[in-house]
Amino acid sequence: MYQAGLTKLPGLQLPHFADDRYFDVFLNYCIRTQKRNELVAHLKENGVEPLTPLSIATPIHRHPALGLQHISLPRTEQIAREFLYLPTTPEMDDSQVNHVIEVIQCFSEKHYSVRVGSRDALRNDPSISERLIPWSKLES
Repeated sequence: MYQAGLTKLPGLQLPHFADDRYFDVFLNYCIRTQKRNELVAHLKENGVEPLTPLSIATPIHRHPALGLQHISLPRTEQIAREFLYLPTTPEMDDSQVNHVIEVIQCFSEKHYSVRVGSRDALRNDPSISERLIPWSKLES
């Protein structure tokens, strides 16, 4: 659902496979955007908890225990600044996934001046964000 709902949005890089014979079940659905911090704030303001754990948001060569801080890997550091995981749990129903998609579409409209389309059905259903499962509850 994420792939279909987010594919045409500007400013996002989604997971993809060049060959249609291959696919993923997405244990983690990772997206990239240069406006990650703004998107994360927007998602949280709208009841969605994206995952940006320090252990993976920090490039491996920047972890102090490894003693590799002298190494410069600009591409790796850029990717670490841009990616986040969208919620993907078996407990989420289609309406919750659609809510996440709609929130990201709103973000795209605001930050990229793109009109995505009608979101009236989801916008008028406040129970969707109330039913979202926070990452913090899933980790315990």
